[in-house]
Amino acid sequence: MAAGPGPAAWGPADALLALLIALPTISVTQWMLGYAGWFDSHDGYSTVMFYVPWHLGTALGAGYYLYFRSLTNQEFRWRPLVLHLLPALLELGLFAAAAAYDLLWWRGLHGRPLPDFFGTKGAAATALDGLALPLALISHGLLLGYGLRMWAEYRRYRRYLDDNFSDPERLRFAGLRQLLLLQLLVLTLGLLYTALNTVFEFSYDMAWNFFALRGILIYGLTVVGIQANYAAATSPLRFGAPAVPAAADEAVDEAAPLPGSGAGLELVALGPQQRPPCAQPPPRPRGPRCPPRRYRLSWGPGATSCWP
Repeated sequence: MAAGPGPAAWGPADALLALLIALPTISVTQWMLGYAGWFDSHDGYSTVMFYVPWHLGTALGAGYYLYFRSLTNQEFRWRPLVLHLLPALLELGLFAAAAAYDLLWWRGLHGRPLPDFFGTKGAAATALDGLALPLALISHGLLLGYGLRMWAEYRRYRRYLDDNFSDPERLRFAGLRQLLLLQLLVLTLGLLYTALNTVFEFSYDMAWNFFALRGILIYGLTVVGIQANYAAATSPLRFGAPAVPAAADEAVDEAAPLPGSGAGLELVALGPQQRPPCAQPPPRPRGPRCPPRRYRLSWGPGATSCWP
């Protein structure tokens, strides 16, 4: 079986779909590894569990929004929109800084044992635990804000399809709308779980029921995303792209005349006042004027060389 294109050949929509699938997958992976005994092993496996950003929810809302923009505009560019991923990059930076301090500086360079959780967790990782609830609330807020913005732009996108395509049904991405509704449901349950877990401190067994819903989300993302990516890749969508000026369109449509074809030449009638002057021969050099005839010498050494 032939291998598909590698990550280097992916477009923005492919990369963002991979991100949206990876985020809930990583979140579920934490619980799978916890049930496999990684937390209770009290060795390097336990250390890994404390320094991986398993719940990078700050990237989820922006990921959905950028994925929708990349599907509906073939001229999608990363640079103007990368600021949407800034909260997720800052969260990744916090985990990277905690790992660098605890594992490289504290234990690596100074040779000191990690102070928490049977020598597998450092002080910086413990400090990150205090940010878990604020980060969760920020993630839910971003997801709600981006979800509402995406819903409004999806309605505009439907009008764009009606105005520009004769058969727009294939490009309506109905599955994406249903997936957004599913994500909003997961958001509601996530807020409920966060509030109840703060009060009751659920066990792993109880929390697993919530994370099992993310498995359904992963399956929906995979099916809907593959269908939407194929439809978008085979259609000239430019929703949200800046309008091209009419003068630029005319400049692109007009072809340059071929040399020697005579195209682009205009014949202009020249009136009497526009007639170019005729070429005149250069004036003949003249010598000195001759003296009166009675004083001329026509032969001999003193013959006069002049003009009359």
